[in-house]
Amino acid sequence: MNLKLIEGPAGSGKTHTLLMHALQTGSEGPRNAYQIAVFASKMHGARRRLRERLIRETRAERSTSVGRKRPYIQVTTLDALALHIVQRFRRLLGLTKPVLPVSDPNLRIPGFECIALDNIPTLATECLNHRNVAAALARSTALLAVDEFQDCHGPLLEFVQAIVRAGIPAVLAADEFQVLEPRPDMSGIAWARAEGEVIRLDTCRRTAKPRLLNAASALRSGIPSVRSTITPKFMPAPAQVASYLTKVIRSMNGRWLIVSPTLESSFVHDVVQMLGRELHPLKVSRALTEDQEFQSVAGNDPLCGDPQRRVSLQDLRSHSGDPLVHEACLRIARRLTLSGRAECAVAEVQEEVKRLIHLRRAFAPSIRGVQVMTVHSAKNQEWDHVAVIWPYQVASNTELQRRLLYNAITRASQSCYLFVQGESTKRDPAFLDVLRLLTPQEQW
Repeated sequence: MNLKLIEGPAGSGKTHTLLMHALQTGSEGPRNAYQIAVFASKMHGARRRLRERLIRETRAERSTSVGRKRPYIQVTTLDALALHIVQRFRRLLGLTKPVLPVSDPNLRIPGFECIALDNIPTLATECLNHRNVAAALARSTALLAVDEFQDCHGPLLEFVQAIVRAGIPAVLAADEFQVLEPRPDMSGIAWARAEGEVIRLDTCRRTAKPRLLNAASALRSGIPSVRSTITPKFMPAPAQVASYLTKVIRSMNGRWLIVSPTLESSFVHDVVQMLGRELHPLKVSRALTEDQEFQSVAGNDPLCGDPQRRVSLQDLRSHSGDPLVHEACLRIARRLTLSGRAECAVAEVQEEVKRLIHLRRAFAPSIRGVQVMTVHSAKNQEWDHVAVIWPYQVASNTELQRRLLYNAITRASQSCYLFVQGESTKRDPAFLDVLRLLTPQEQW
């Protein structure tokens, strides 16, 4: 089994090492002219970063390795790769119509096989269990490289395992300490360690700042640091945090991230609102989930009301509400015209709006200004400066809070500030234990 697992802490160059090993593996040995090298991740944020790094690495390599042949490269998500396989071999599954991933498994659209998105990897694995499908994929795929592999579990992990069983060389990059679920599933990393060659990275390349390095080391090891790290600032009022951050952001150039374990806290919300007013015209952008964005787009549109209501072709063509809903209506209208239908359910329009939102989030350019997001959304990304806001509403054990704070701090390459809501005497004991890893309590 040709399998490599690259492990290391945040910022240790796992993605760079993944690319180098993958490109080297893809150029070794005989291959067909039509073979492709697939670079994939679970989330679109990791996919975008993987694509940017791949462009830089291949440009640099062309200047030093003239005439060296490389396979064609495809950068995608694992869900999209699974969908491609299901579409291509769907007749083996008894599906005669094109597959349409939907969020509502009960939705029925004429001319399509509507399948819940969560079921796509399982169907792709079922396809790969056919010997002919596995052989066809092995002939057309030079290698599979997966970044952020620690996030692959359940059906996605079974899908990756099926690809490896098909005989396709695989290079995986993972860090078990960046799993942020309350009950982390490490079965994927355990499988890769047992079946493949393990390459371990230890040196942090993202930053050379001693405070950031010492803080990350203490949180990861669980051993209190004896060196200078990040001192938490306890502030009971949002105005105090906003005022402090306004001065710091205006005095320091670079890309800024405001990160918190949750954005549902009123404390975090008030800080962000005040920052938006204080930093104007600099934009402070809060990252929304896809469900939140759908509600903001379609919630006030009269067309996107009762999903069971029927809407006519004429109503779709004459819609003049939100631009994204309008685009969805035009797409559905073309679909109705081609299929000879005169009307559809509002649920079909809502599904198309969700699909357009997903595409916009996946391929939109990076937002300028100060970005605000959760720790989960910020994973596998990097900023010059990071401000961590830790509200009261983080109820979890010490281990998970260590992981959350570690992933927040390691997004920074230059500086990091830690703001904690309230006073140290009023915090929960689990988080105080985490803070003592960074700084002795008498220095708070």
